[in-house]
Amino acid sequence: MILLIGGFGNVGLNLARYIQLKNEDVTVLGRQEPTIVKKLFPEIKYIYQDVLSDKEWAIKDEYDIAVNLAYANGNFANKVIKENKIMMNNLNENSNKFNKVIHISTTAVNGYGSDPRIELNNNYCWDDFYTLAKSTQEIEINKHDYPFHVL
Repeated sequence: MILLIGGFGNVGLNLARYIQLKNEDVTVLGRQEPTIVKKLFPEIKYIYQDVLSDKEWAIKDEYDIAVNLAYANGNFANKVIKENKIMMNNLNENSNKFNKVIHISTTAVNGYGSDPRIELNNNYCWDDFYTLAKSTQEIEINKHDYPFHVL
């Protein structure tokens, strides 16, 4: 079984549908309201969980693979950095519930793929908060040697 963490973006929805076409069991874990998810995506199994605020995730099933697509976005660079560091720590704290964690890095498509300059960390804005979020996650994976596979 496969768990897509934050799987309602463009990559996640396409990946979920592809996995379903291969007759594999896939579930999306996310922060969207369950009633809205059921209405928009009735064919997708869903677990409501705030991966940022909740340290302990209420995952009952055993998943072979967790695929991380989630990120925290915002209007201020410092907040984006702080929340994505917390999110990666929460993922690490819950990683014992999965045989393997795969972190999808999409900064190679849009972004820097490297440590943002320190002066950008201290500003209150960033041109691309998505790229900042994903770069922060990648930095955390390397900094703490989290046992994740990064693609």
